[in-house]
Amino acid sequence: MNIIKNNHHHISILDDLRGIAILSVVIYHYFYVFYRKIDSNNIFIQNFNTFNDFLNFGAFGVSLFFIVSGFVIPMSLQGENRRQVVVNFFVKRFFRLYPTYWFAIIMIVSIVFLFKDTNAFSLTQVMINFTMMQDILKAQSIDGVFWTLMIEIKFYVLSAILFYIGILKKINLIILFFLLLSITSLYLGYMDGNRGFGNSILSYLMLMYLGTSFYFYYIKEIEKNTLIYLIFVVVIYYFSNQFFLFDNGYGARSGYSLATILSILIFTIAIQSKKPLSKFTSFFGNISYSFYLLHQVIGYLLISQFLNRDIPSPYAQILTIFIMAIVSLIVFQYIEMPTNRYGHKYVK
Repeated sequence: MNIIKNNHHHISILDDLRGIAILSVVIYHYFYVFYRKIDSNNIFIQNFNTFNDFLNFGAFGVSLFFIVSGFVIPMSLQGENRRQVVVNFFVKRFFRLYPTYWFAIIMIVSIVFLFKDTNAFSLTQVMINFTMMQDILKAQSIDGVFWTLMIEIKFYVLSAILFYIGILKKINLIILFFLLLSITSLYLGYMDGNRGFGNSILSYLMLMYLGTSFYFYYIKEIEKNTLIYLIFVVVIYYFSNQFFLFDNGYGARSGYSLATILSILIFTIAIQSKKPLSKFTSFFGNISYSFYLLHQVIGYLLISQFLNRDIPSPYAQILTIFIMAIVSLIVFQYIEMPTNRYGHKYVK
């Protein structure tokens, strides 16, 4: 593997992978999830739903996001003074995530309040959402896509702890540990008759640490054979877990497994690239965080308005993607980038 980075230690292909991931998630939500409770005789929507059962676009995009995060995060956990590294890491992560996230909450709540339902959210629910810890505090998310952010936060905390105690580079043991936990959780759920959804936080953490193993191969901390072995065991898990999943109404079980395996394959191939894939994917990669936060609830409202005005699918969705991309670009330029820069400047 020959991973090339530029002089600013920025690996350009990661932007492209984020762009592919966000487009996959948006397409999944706009063309599949939006129609879960709506009967449609639109041939495009019907064909997409059939294909999505074979290869779940949402699972592919989320899995690719998780692998990229797993690769990127250990870059910020480097240095001799571990305590200071961890403090700086959380300061930068805070400014990277929270200001844009808070703005997204305010924007979503305001638009829903003005154009849909004044009683959609309680004040307590909104305030808990501001913490990004809805799962721990037992509150419903303002937007369903926020569930991945809560997993990201746990990954950050766990990775910082592993770095601080000096075992983050024992990546083979970490992945095998989460593999064992994932298998145990999946099996116990199956035996209990619950058929619990196998792609739980445990398996997602395993996937993120697979991304970390790619990074440690990149900096020559692990051998190629070790990386291949880790890829193999994670792929085998995701191939097998489809037999223990239950039909959750968001796509066929096999589609989830195949999508995750494909995300691993795509990352393995793409990370060897010596140059960016395209300006199109790089653009969406740059705005991917803002786009991810804003696209679902607001996007659904826009699609509904377009359909009510006799703009058919897929044109309603394409127009919504265009509008949401512009909005996300504005948020990226005037909120996400400045606050992210401030976080890096603050720790210097």
